[in-house]
Amino acid sequence: MSFSRILITSILFLLPLAVHAELDVALTATPDPVRPGGQIDYVATVSNDGAGDLTGVEVRLIIPAASLSFDEDAISGECNGTSCDPGEIVTFTLGLLPAGRNRAVLLPIPISNSAAEDSVIPNTATAVHDGGGGAISSVDVVVQSDPGLALGVTEARDPITPAGSSAYSLVYANSAGVTLSDVTLQMPVPAGTIVSHASAGGEVVGGEVQWDLGVLEVGSSGQRTLILTNDQPASFISTSATVSNGAATETARAGTATVVQDEIPMTVILTATPDPVTPGGQINYVATVSNRGTEDLTGVEVRLIIPGESLSFDEDAIEGGCDATSCDPGETVSFSLGLLPAGQSQTLLLPIPISNSASDQSIISNTARAVHDGGGGAMSSVDVLVQSDPDLALSLIGDRNP
Repeated sequence: MSFSRILITSILFLLPLAVHAELDVALTATPDPVRPGGQIDYVATVSNDGAGDLTGVEVRLIIPAASLSFDEDAISGECNGTSCDPGEIVTFTLGLLPAGRNRAVLLPIPISNSAAEDSVIPNTATAVHDGGGGAISSVDVVVQSDPGLALGVTEARDPITPAGSSAYSLVYANSAGVTLSDVTLQMPVPAGTIVSHASAGGEVVGGEVQWDLGVLEVGSSGQRTLILTNDQPASFISTSATVSNGAATETARAGTATVVQDEIPMTVILTATPDPVTPGGQINYVATVSNRGTEDLTGVEVRLIIPGESLSFDEDAIEGGCDATSCDPGETVSFSLGLLPAGQSQTLLLPIPISNSASDQSIISNTARAVHDGGGGAMSSVDVLVQSDPDLALSLIGDRNP
């Protein structure tokens, strides 16, 4: 199935935004392509690259016309009313953004079953502040009812230090129903980074890492790992990956943005088992949040999205809180930890039942976001492949924790 990308310019305001170097924003969207009735997870990362603090910081995104309406309580932003409808603006009020700091916001968007085949869903993140400056970042997602390839890109931890490294996991699968030949996976090397490791023979060619996957049989899948190391300071590392066959009839894309900052008082690591998961099975997400600083953190919360491929379940079945007694796909589950003393960690479990109708060879993405009263935060993402009949199964347990 082929498609062509269309450049769509969205005009969000009547007056143009002034360009100020101190504020920047990067927008990513997964999955791409998205199925009708699926879900797009938008992540907007905003950074203050200036020497002074910024106040009144807001991030705004449009709810695409191809989406369904959803309840405002399901997101951390605000709509015009209790219902968030297509065409409305979702506003994330961040307030103070200190110099050199970053924040990321997540907006899950449910897509209508009537979204047109091979149509393009555009979106733009706009970041503004009291000083009158602003920044924008745009991304397009293609609608395909039966995408032949699936791709997911996740980073192990976010943020990282200016001299640190970021490990990316790239998961791909052939769901085309036919064997695909001359398949390549490629990911550009962002400015200011160098490649420390590329698994399975990945080579840097023309400013991007390329993997020659060759022939992908029906139902086959795989994973590649890329480690990038910073060689100069930056506010964040933004990149995307593409997998396609030689005839360019099947293409999938995925992107990510990793925050870079000098001090990282809090980290979060998200894992998921089993991988792959069968339709009708269960994914157990485990998020471990740690205070790596020298001072106690207050108001600590960890938030995860209930994937669109899941079933609804009762709030009493988990330790976290949902918007109501029923936890539904697309909603946010919040774990309120409160005080997290310096040097301490806490581990949280979120079991997610997967629908029997989850598409074979599709990829289920999720992100854990940890925040605290000081305005900082951390993120960690993981992808799980859906397979009706996985060839191998693996379980790993530790004899003690901590």
